[in-house]
Amino acid sequence: MRVEGRISGHSRPTDHLVGAGNDSERMTVQISTRTALNLRHIPRSQPRGFTLIDLLVSVAVIALLIGIMLPTISGVRETARKVVCMSNIRQVSLAMGMYADTYRNELPPSRSYSKSLNDPTFDPRLLMAARLSPQVGGPGASFDGLGLLHHLSFGVAPGIFYCPSHRGETRLTTYAAQWGDAPGMVFTNYSYRGGSARGVTRLDRLPGRIALIADGLASDDDFNHSIGANIAWSDQSVIWFADVGGELVKNLPDQSSEALAQKKVLDAWQYLDRLETPAASDDRD
Repeated sequence: MRVEGRISGHSRPTDHLVGAGNDSERMTVQISTRTALNLRHIPRSQPRGFTLIDLLVSVAVIALLIGIMLPTISGVRETARKVVCMSNIRQVSLAMGMYADTYRNELPPSRSYSKSLNDPTFDPRLLMAARLSPQVGGPGASFDGLGLLHHLSFGVAPGIFYCPSHRGETRLTTYAAQWGDAPGMVFTNYSYRGGSARGVTRLDRLPGRIALIADGLASDDDFNHSIGANIAWSDQSVIWFADVGGELVKNLPDQSSEALAQKKVLDAWQYLDRLETPAASDDRD
C-alpha cells in the first residue's frame, strides 16, 4: 500500500515533457501571431507609373521607327499601284488587239490622232480622251480612240482607264455619268497614240515595234508615277519603263495648252520608240 502511494504521489516521468511540448506550441503560436501583426505595419511599395521622361523617350522611339519604316511602306504601296496600272494597260492593249482582229487590222480610230501630227496648236491632252463633245470632235462626236473599246463591248470597264497612282483630278468618279448616257467629254489617265509618227493606223503595217499606249504624256501632271511609266507596244507586250534621271518627264510640257506642248509630246513618243526593251524593264509581259 505504501509503495503504491509513493508511486501515485509522484508525477510520471513524461509529464514534464508533455508540459514542455505545450509551452513550445504556445510560444510558437504567439511568435507567429506577433510576426503577422508586425507584417501588417510594413509599408508596401506603390506601383510606379510613367514619368515625363519615360513618355518622351517612348515618343522619340516611335517617331524614329515611323521615320525608318515610312519610306518602305510608301515604296510598297507605289509598287502595288504600279502593278495595278500595268494590268490596266495590258487589258486595254489586249482589247485593242481584239478590235484590230475584228476590223481588218485597223487600230481604234482617234479623231485627235492626225491633228496631233500636223497641228502645232494641238492640245495633247485630247490623246487621253475616251469621248469627245461635238464642240471638240465635230457633229456626232462621241466615244473616240480607246473609249471605243468600252463603247463597242470589247471587255474594258471604265475603271480600267484610270491609274491608281494618278495625282490629278482626272478620276473615274469625275466622269462616271459621261461613261453612261450623259453628254460631255471623258478623259482617262492613259495617252493613246492612234498610229505611227507617219500616219499608219493598221496594226499589221506599223513600222516595227512602237509605243501605242502609255501613262499620260500630255503634261508632267498627267505622268502618273513620276518615276517611270507603263507602256504598251504594237506587239501587245507591256513593260515598265524606269525613268532614271527623269529624262522623259522633265521634257514633258508643264501644261498641255502651252505653245510647244504638241512638239514635246511627239518627241516623248519618239523617245519611247527608241527604248531598248531589255534596258527598259524586267517586267515585260
